[in-house]
Amino acid sequence: MSATLARLTEALSTSDVTGRLIGASLSCSMASVHDLELARLRAMTASEKVAVMHSLWRQAWSLKVAGVQGHHPDWSAEQVAAEVREIFRRDPQ
Repeated sequence: MSATLARLTEALSTSDVTGRLIGASLSCSMASVHDLELARLRAMTASEKVAVMHSLWRQAWSLKVAGVQGHHPDWSAEQVAAEVREIFRRDPQ
């Protein structure tokens, strides 16, 4: 569970009776979602996993293009694409 979700769940579960009920529900539903995700990932073929990876990569590329365009609205599409390529080539530290 992410730290943010853990803090949210803790805050909800300690605030009042309603919060405790909602917090318990969040914990249970997140665990079951996680289990469902794991089951689905384990059931996927290698080609399905590659397709998902490619889709995630395209989404990351699109988001990075939007970010670079936001920081450099005066840049051409070629300049933005070159910067995004350079960002994706860098070592992810």
